[in-house]
Amino acid sequence: MRIVLRRFFECPRRCGAAAFVLTVGILLAHYAVKYGLNTPPATSGDELSYDSIGWNLAQGHGFAEGGGDAVFYRPYEQSGAFDADHIAQAIDSAPELVAYRPPLFPMSLAVLNTISGRQFWAVRVMNVLATAGTCGLLVWYLAKTQGRAAAMIVFIMFLAVDTRTRLYGRAILTEATATFLTTIVTLLLIQLGSRIQVRTVLFLGFTAGLLVLDRTVFALWLPGIVVLIVLLAARTSVQKQGKSLGNRCRSAVGVAGCFLAMTVAVVLPWAVRNVSVLDAMMPLGTQGMSQLPAGFSDHAVDRNGVWDMVPTDRLRKLVANESRTRLEEDVARAQLGRAEALAWIQDHPGRSIQLAGMKIRQEYRPRAWTEWLIGLSAVAGALLTIRRRDTRLFLALHAINSVAIGCTWSVEGRFVVPLMFSIHILAAQSLAFPFRSREEPNAAALGNAKTAA
Repeated sequence: MRIVLRRFFECPRRCGAAAFVLTVGILLAHYAVKYGLNTPPATSGDELSYDSIGWNLAQGHGFAEGGGDAVFYRPYEQSGAFDADHIAQAIDSAPELVAYRPPLFPMSLAVLNTISGRQFWAVRVMNVLATAGTCGLLVWYLAKTQGRAAAMIVFIMFLAVDTRTRLYGRAILTEATATFLTTIVTLLLIQLGSRIQVRTVLFLGFTAGLLVLDRTVFALWLPGIVVLIVLLAARTSVQKQGKSLGNRCRSAVGVAGCFLAMTVAVVLPWAVRNVSVLDAMMPLGTQGMSQLPAGFSDHAVDRNGVWDMVPTDRLRKLVANESRTRLEEDVARAQLGRAEALAWIQDHPGRSIQLAGMKIRQEYRPRAWTEWLIGLSAVAGALLTIRRRDTRLFLALHAINSVAIGCTWSVEGRFVVPLMFSIHILAAQSLAFPFRSREEPNAAALGNAKTAA
């Protein structure tokens, strides 16, 4: 039995598969016992908005928010979130088309509502599968590159220590899916660093497009990823004999062009829809521009770059007009928000740069002992393995993420969650460092045994 278990854990794929299955079972059991898989989400944040759009899509009302019927509001009524008067008033109103949410997550909810009816358990299962997929890939990658000790440590840290895993696996939000998609992007970039293949580049572009459709802020990642692809492609082509500098540059630019073409192809239908319904050149919707004053204003400085609803509510009141549709108000708010933010940046160029640093600090600042442990371990892991190619790639992705945060705002850690794959790998590398001397002789002995056989 011991030999069987040892052979099982010596296979990285089996370790990853076991971690995936265990994570699914543990999280679903935890949610079912402690909360209930079908408990409605909180009504004060984004969850209700995603739920409403997903239901309206399933009912054939389009990408719309509001309205609803008795079936939609029944779980909220039973939980006491809404009273009868509020529900009656909501049912009497008609759903209104919106363009300030990205489409991937609401469309997934619509599919689940169509298949399973009115529920919350199916979307939580989807988020658990995405979270477990990230965990499985973590364990697989570390078992393959660092050994069993690092793989076991990352499994414990990711599932038991990191509270964000349990929080966003249950929430009706995009964090779980964004983390899984970012993990795929990271692994594909690592693969490009070793070998350039057209299918890898196209799959990378496809996944990046899904990321933008999942969370619009990832559009700000694209220039940085393009630079990374050019550098990786140029470096890989250097290893090939007979390639001149000009040919290497053309090859690298061509690879980046393929990536961008695929990404644009994935995002294009949503962009065309937004331009059509908004009658304005806002291909990614109105959310980013309408909330720019939350990132660039005196209020943002007072908040240390942390987002809140005050600037958005102020703009909503300024553009409110009964003769306008919901989409027209969204466009007016986006145009006004962009104009105010650009004017503030022009008047305060120095404070804008300072504010960007405040946002990044607020986003990466640990807020619990678990985040301190994981964060400090990740910093130590980066220092210990800085010569590794994948470590430098992880740090480059965090630099890209920091630029995106500086261009928007802080949401007190939520923009860091999609990079949990790289954070946990770096943390596990430092925590498993004392075990490397034990595993390396075992690996050498195993290699000698195989050679002798």
